[in-house]
Amino acid sequence: MADEAEDLINELLTGVVEDLDVPPALEATIQGLYDDVGRWMGDALDEGEWSIHPQGSGRLGTMVRRHDAEDYDLDSVVVRDVPKECVTQKDLKLTVGEALGDYVKARASTTGLRFTSVSEDRRCFTLHSEDPIHMDVLPAVPDGGSSPTALWIPDRDLRLWQPSDPVGFGNWFFGQMAVQMIEAKESFAKRAQVDVEDVPNWQIRTVLQRAVQVLKAHRNCYFSAGDPNHASSIVITATAAQAYHGETSLFEAVMNATALMPGFIGKDGANHVVLNPAHPDENFADLWSAARAARFFEWIDDLQRTLAEAVNVRSGLHSAAETLGSRFGIGPVTKAVERLGIGRTTARTEGGLAVASSGVLGTAGIAVKRHTFYGA
Repeated sequence: MADEAEDLINELLTGVVEDLDVPPALEATIQGLYDDVGRWMGDALDEGEWSIHPQGSGRLGTMVRRHDAEDYDLDSVVVRDVPKECVTQKDLKLTVGEALGDYVKARASTTGLRFTSVSEDRRCFTLHSEDPIHMDVLPAVPDGGSSPTALWIPDRDLRLWQPSDPVGFGNWFFGQMAVQMIEAKESFAKRAQVDVEDVPNWQIRTVLQRAVQVLKAHRNCYFSAGDPNHASSIVITATAAQAYHGETSLFEAVMNATALMPGFIGKDGANHVVLNPAHPDENFADLWSAARAARFFEWIDDLQRTLAEAVNVRSGLHSAAETLGSRFGIGPVTKAVERLGIGRTTARTEGGLAVASSGVLGTAGIAVKRHTFYGA
């Protein structure tokens, strides 16, 4: 019975993050936006060689929108191939900002999804659109050190260059699930009757990617009235990926992650440390205070209790859905429930799981479609 309950929670969690994930049709549009901005930056900036790369959740396949908004955040880094000694942080930002402003003006007369304005932050720029998509653009220069992907990025006061390596981190993250990614691509290629080499990463979701999405979806609700940076996406992703040991059950992967993630948060005196595995000089928790760290651990505990309560519920499956809805958003959980057919007399004959008309686990009913974790 415990296995059957966990299987159902697996399905509900998968349905929740599938609803919060980027729709497949929008994924193609996003890739086109990355390419369009990249081509423009390459053509417009002729002082040395420039390149632009996706980073963050868009590159990693872990993006989720908020449960109460249709909004997708893209992240990118634009690199000027010059030593940091040859350019100031202020001048680097000025050049990138002017190019992005020109880009917005040039695209003003085009049709379809486009960025319509640009704003400046202390460290990066943000391209805004009339659609629920915006892109952060972070200027950078190469580190020139041991890693070919390491970068220097501006600090918030434009004084001291800060170490970073988003591309290296992305490569490390995909390495944490390399076997699962290959298996997922082979399965997708077989169903779609295409070659494995023709399956892009963005069409695949592994259990690790789904687990990170579950963590972020719960974070978005938990901190909805406060500061979500108490549990920043990069800290969640780095610690969850280190905690991942090839679990094939989403429920198990998330529960194991919440148990192990705190162990990957170190201390250096009074400072908390979450190092970039691809760049040991980059601390993802550099802005943490003692209060922020405490809130992170409280959030982890809340997620553990929520999932434990949902899987151990005895009063009916609707109660399990209500438990998840209180922490992941009623809308996404309701959609997941509807997809599973809960609320009617339903069952999955494969494996013997069923939901009786009373809403209590039983053994009879109508077969329910089995979903995958890969978002195909």
